[in-house]
Amino acid sequence: SMLWTDVSPAISAALTLFGTLGRCWRPMEQHDYDLSAKMVEYWTNFAKNGNPDGEGLPQWKPCAKGNEFIMELK
Repeated sequence: SMLWTDVSPAISAALTLFGTLGRCWRPMEQHDYDLSAKMVEYWTNFAKNGNPDGEGLPQWKPCAKGNEFIMELK
């Protein structure tokens, strides 16, 4: 059976992605909110335009065979 501790990282990731960190039981710091805002902006751009890039964001390069780019968000 799955324990709560097994799911909590996924839940906190979803809270970050959807900009709802204020609902999380864990204490958050400003950098957590900044990361969440950046993730929301990338996902929103992708949903609207099919491209996650946007003004003021580092370019999200496509990952393809021979070009395994990994985007690290901080």
